[in-house]
Amino acid sequence: MIEEKDYFEFKLGKFVFRLRNMHDWTDRNTGKVHMRKRFSVYTINDYEYQYWFEFYAGWRWPEFVYDTAEYEGNRHNIHFSLGYGEFYIHFPWRNKKIVEEDVNDPQPKYGFYLYPQNGMFTDFVYYVNRNGKNDSRRIYMPWNLEFYRHSIYLKDGSWWTMLDKERSKARKAGIDTWKDERYHLDYDSPKILKQKFPFKYVTKGGEVQETTATCYMEEREWRPKWFQWTSLFAKVKTSLEISFCDEMGNQRGSWKGGVLGVGCDVTQEEKANVDMESALRRYEEKVNRLHDYDR
Repeated sequence: MIEEKDYFEFKLGKFVFRLRNMHDWTDRNTGKVHMRKRFSVYTINDYEYQYWFEFYAGWRWPEFVYDTAEYEGNRHNIHFSLGYGEFYIHFPWRNKKIVEEDVNDPQPKYGFYLYPQNGMFTDFVYYVNRNGKNDSRRIYMPWNLEFYRHSIYLKDGSWWTMLDKERSKARKAGIDTWKDERYHLDYDSPKILKQKFPFKYVTKGGEVQETTATCYMEEREWRPKWFQWTSLFAKVKTSLEISFCDEMGNQRGSWKGGVLGVGCDVTQEEKANVDMESALRRYEEKVNRLHDYDR
């Protein structure tokens, strides 16, 4: 149970001032809950909260955006960050162009923000407006990671590899890359090394579910935009692709359906030894500990 609490709340005239410790996000790998503080000033009209100022504590990449129609109330607002904290200033005037039929239609925004990946910003995003509608453009930084290759482990002990730049050239040349094995290897191909293992999951309600997991190993690589020619700064992810013979989780058999396919990370040692079972057992322990298949 995630516990949120108020540090203080008081009223001054028609305005309410509130400092609250709120749930921010939960790490699905460790189960750790991250909280952050939020200070707000609001009024209540006909049981409806109307915010005028908000501040969220915590580090954030710089941004400055003027929004002509926020999600609630179609009011203009400014939100910005200078590196620490996130500020929202809500104005009383509303976007009169919005009618009930186009309330979800993107309205004009002005400003910019830095888009982060892996702890650093990789894109500079700024807003442009066409015919009164919102749109955005991106400027990719030299260190922005771009997809480089996809590899799949085969029965003969080699790796089938597709280079993304070669596939792009083939498409421009009119080649149907989905039907050419140089650029696409179907997951049902008999060339792929697949192994089967028993898999068990226990729901929060105590139901024991057992099935067979079919696994194969694949790898993807990304390289910085300006360093496609070298693997020095590459990010490589080796993973185990898993498919179950039966639905798993507390929703199996329902109209929502259970889990049939997943993936997990493979360590360097497991990759070197082609040890799919160890990778599967690590994943099995984690999903049972966190009850990942319970929705």
